[in-house]
Amino acid sequence: MPAASHSSSMGSPARRAPRGPVAGAPRAAVGATAALIAAAVVAAAGCGSSSGPASAGTGLSVVSSGHAAPNVSRSGSTGATAPSGPPGQAPVPILMYHVIAPPPAGAPFPGLYVTPSEFAEQMRALKSAGWHAVTMDQLHAYWQRGAPLGAGKPIVLTFDNGYRSQYTQALPVLRQLGWVGDENIQLSGLPPSQGGLSPQQVRGLIAAGWELDTQGYSHANLPSLRTDTLLYRDPATHTMLQQLYDVSVYWFYYPSGD
Repeated sequence: MPAASHSSSMGSPARRAPRGPVAGAPRAAVGATAALIAAAVVAAAGCGSSSGPASAGTGLSVVSSGHAAPNVSRSGSTGATAPSGPPGQAPVPILMYHVIAPPPAGAPFPGLYVTPSEFAEQMRALKSAGWHAVTMDQLHAYWQRGAPLGAGKPIVLTFDNGYRSQYTQALPVLRQLGWVGDENIQLSGLPPSQGGLSPQQVRGLIAAGWELDTQGYSHANLPSLRTDTLLYRDPATHTMLQQLYDVSVYWFYYPSGD
């Protein structure tokens, strides 16, 4: 999937997220990241939108309360017991990564790749600029109940499609910073023989505090599917991933943002 901003929903059959704005849910001002990722994020958080040249492997959404992000949605309830208070209002950027490795020769989508050294440099730059990573569930608690997100500026780091390099390269960098990411996988998975995560590695990410989210049964073009197929691919996928990994799976990330 080409580098782009995220959109998502949550996985209950009774609550389907439409593609337009939803009252009381987050809103994303979508734009590509500029070459200096930290500077782009700082600018985006300040103005609520972002635009600029695409940067390798990364997409940017700035999400705030009031409307739904165009390619991220949530269904169900975490049942969290965080303190209640006025809903949070601050916009929060979301960065999207795919493969943490140099692009191979002839790669059809070289923008999906970020080298390990560049990724580590981006994370250190964000840390130096006062950012810290949070999860989508933490943001939901903040937007709904005003649950605190910690000192500094919150950001969400998402990793799509279940590439092995997210475990071997991204995890050690984030662990050194005390940060976590959001792993978005399809139920069909990317086979380890094709550079995908093994079930043990997915469990390793979860054990490290990462949030597990999904893009459905497969990386399908959702607008081309029949309604009955969509109803199976979204809610059933959440349920099966929850059973497989014994963890709550609430957020759905639309493949290619559609």
